[in-house]
Amino acid sequence: QMGEVDYAAGEPKGTPWHPHRGFETVTYMIDGVMEHLDSNGGGGTITNGDTQWMTAGAGILHKEAPPEWLVQQGGLFHG
Repeated sequence: QMGEVDYAAGEPKGTPWHPHRGFETVTYMIDGVMEHLDSNGGGGTITNGDTQWMTAGAGILHKEAPPEWLVQQGGLFHG
């Protein structure tokens, strides 16, 4: 569970690059925006009502973070 938080400008944070191995991760956004990137060049934007299912493999790194515009202006975040 992430939030529900109404961030002020400069408050939103994400996660740094990190590995997962041997399990499934599910990210869902009720309100807000999250960008997901992986070390194989995959990724995308997860926003209101979106769900992302990731099968984690050995040696792949990924990170999730709010987009820069959300960090700068703040906003609602709930996932």
